[in-house]
Amino acid sequence: MELFVPSVNWESAFARFYQDFVQNDIDNANYYREGVSNFAGYWIDCNR
Repeated sequence: MELFVPSVNWESAFARFYQDFVQNDIDNANYYREGVSNFAGYWIDCNR
């Protein structure tokens, strides 16, 4: 099920989401790191 269509418009929001993980849950932040360095590729991989 697709909850929303990935868009570059969400990239800055995702970066803020990731920084919250870095500050508050460093053990799990690594899971989302690729979404910051390669946002488009990360969403393509998530939707496979």
